[in-house]
Amino acid sequence: MRDNGFVTFILIMALLYVLSPIDLIPDVIPVVGWVDDAAVAVGAGAVALGAGRR
Repeated sequence: MRDNGFVTFILIMALLYVLSPIDLIPDVIPVVGWVDDAAVAVGAGAVALGAGRR
C-alpha cells in the first residue's frame, strides 16, 4: 500500500521534471518536446489518484 509520503514524492519529482530545462526530449522541438512533460504529468496524476482509491 502506498503512503502519502510516496505520492507526495512522486508529485514533487514530476513537477520538478516538468519545470526543469533538462528533459528527455527538449521543449524547443514543437509538440514532441511537450509530449514527455505531459506523459510525466499524467503518470504522476494517475499514481496520486490510484493511491487515493486504496
